[in-house]
Amino acid sequence: MRVSSVFKNESVRKILKYYRKICALQISSALLSWDSETFMPERAVNDHGFAIAMLEAWQKKFLTSKRFKALLKKAEIENSKGLLNDFESGVVRVLNHDLKVYDKLPESFIKTFEKTRIVSRQKWKIARSNNNFKIFKPWLEKILGLTIKKAELLGFEQHPYDALLDLYEEGLTTRQVESLFKDLKPLKQLLGKVLQRQDQELIKKVLVLENARYEKRDLQGLNLAVLKLFKFDFSRQRLDESAHPFTIGISPSDVRITTRYEGFDFKRSLFSTVHEFGHALYDLQIDKALWFTPLHEGASYGFHESQSRFWENMICKNVAFLKLFKKEIHKRLRFTKSFDEQELYNYFTLVKPGLIRVDADEVSYNLHILLRFNLEKALIEQSLSVSELPQAWDQAMEEFLGVKPSNHSEGVLQDTHWSMGAFGYFPSYTIGNVLSAQVLKKLRSELGSVEGLILNKKFSSIKEWLRLNIHKHGRVYEPRILAEKLFNGLKAETFLNYLKNKYLS
Repeated sequence: MRVSSVFKNESVRKILKYYRKICALQISSALLSWDSETFMPERAVNDHGFAIAMLEAWQKKFLTSKRFKALLKKAEIENSKGLLNDFESGVVRVLNHDLKVYDKLPESFIKTFEKTRIVSRQKWKIARSNNNFKIFKPWLEKILGLTIKKAELLGFEQHPYDALLDLYEEGLTTRQVESLFKDLKPLKQLLGKVLQRQDQELIKKVLVLENARYEKRDLQGLNLAVLKLFKFDFSRQRLDESAHPFTIGISPSDVRITTRYEGFDFKRSLFSTVHEFGHALYDLQIDKALWFTPLHEGASYGFHESQSRFWENMICKNVAFLKLFKKEIHKRLRFTKSFDEQELYNYFTLVKPGLIRVDADEVSYNLHILLRFNLEKALIEQSLSVSELPQAWDQAMEEFLGVKPSNHSEGVLQDTHWSMGAFGYFPSYTIGNVLSAQVLKKLRSELGSVEGLILNKKFSSIKEWLRLNIHKHGRVYEPRILAEKLFNGLKAETFLNYLKNKYLS
């Protein structure tokens, strides 16, 4: 594989040739991670943990070697003199950001963290299926302790949570997240208004669909049908099943998504599939020039979530989509035949505060994220203990959403993130929601009616617009800079206006 011609600087080209070794380790690690979530036998968890830990340690070895640091330092000096283009400058920025992490985390810590994370994830699965927080509690304490240590090792200026946020949203701080949620404060009032306006008879009819049972093979067929409609490239992608839907990019030509089948409320599986399709599309549409470089990633987790939420909420939860797709739904799920597209749309967009984040409606979703942000920040600053967490979770659910979990599986055990040590990830969902509304607004201003594009099956036009404006850049620009280029920054007001127009007009 040759280094792309967009990288002209000789120092950067040498860096990228060396970086191929790290890419090989990343591909191997990603394959193991995917297998551990899908087909790995339960008793293989320790073996997988050992292998992934060793691969992470080798990545550290390559990135922190004297040779690599010397190459990076030379490119950094040339960058300071204005000698590098945007692509080359992006390589230097991203590698310095990643190197900071590997430099500050000892190899012994990385191995311990990775081994603990893999086992902790497995214990969470068992605890969740058995509705027993006690099974997971000691492992959550271990992974939390390691995460607090991780924040200390990485360093921070104001809050230990800042060090963790930066792993998912480059440069993001706790203060900025708090400011964003302050701007989104009208959400709770908006939720109340929407609930008051919803027709009770309509809700009763929608509940019929929520409770209707389906055969797994029928919904598998429906999920494949929606992916084919969106021109899902099965030569570079695959769809599997997991306890918690996810997307993982193995390599530029191998991006895998999963969904789940619960046997009722078919929109949950359909939305999960469309959501993960949005993630996969981002990975697949990054410029080929960036393949096998540090820039072959999304700008941030928030930008990645904006793409999945765009396809799930702006495309799938759209009455035009139901006009187009209702025949396929009727064909696969016979119990839907008496529902027209407007009634299916009402089912897709019903606002009903619930217990489960991934199934939450658009209006209440970010209250779920605020809850998690508050709790994990308290865990990291050690003002909340793991023993106190289940009760704190239940109380926050009542305060924010007016519902209370009846068991741990639908409460504190519902998300996989903490089991994997992914503290600091949750705010990315809210950033993604806000960005998705800004994407919709800009796309409409340039391509016209999104509903018209959907009805005419012009998904290729939508995908191409996303490629040119967002996807192709990969990680060339900091997320803050990319948001400035595209939308003049992150604007909560655009998201609030989107919700008002959709649910109150």
